[in-house]
Amino acid sequence: MVASTQDVYRTQRSISRSADCPFYLIMQLHSAWHVRQPSRSTALRAGDAVLVDASEKYEQYFPQSVDRLSVQLPRAWVNRWLVDAPRTPRKPSRATRVDLAVKAVLDELAQGLTLASSGFKTRHQYPERVVKEAIVNAVIHRDYRLNRDIMVRVFDDRIVVESPGLLPGAITSANI
Repeated sequence: MVASTQDVYRTQRSISRSADCPFYLIMQLHSAWHVRQPSRSTALRAGDAVLVDASEKYEQYFPQSVDRLSVQLPRAWVNRWLVDAPRTPRKPSRATRVDLAVKAVLDELAQGLTLASSGFKTRHQYPERVVKEAIVNAVIHRDYRLNRDIMVRVFDDRIVVESPGLLPGAITSANI
């Protein structure tokens, strides 16, 4: 690929639309360039090569010209050679993240064990179905236009689940 100056971006949106997330071995042949991923950034000289993980956002800057060689490598093949290879290139599904959040909250609320017919069962301060319902409602009814997280706060006497956004229409906390 030969071109004039260029910036290349891989966004979270393009990652989520990708069927696979390979690695790319990229070499800029004739001029300096820069590569940035969330946890690392490096300036490279002509002839330097870098292994880029396509499961993460990245930015490549070619300030002078683009004369590069790019080789796509299958993730499974690269993982055999990397010591600390990422094992899960994609984040868990929304349902899995809800289950993980419920488990984390219930672990905080554990108050001991009781003997059940199938063995021991963890006893919680609040019923499991109540905690799950509160978290699921926060995920379903949040305003996805806002770039904010759902917050779950556990206090001694209550659990507070805050979902980004406002109540719809004429609904208020007084008339709900």
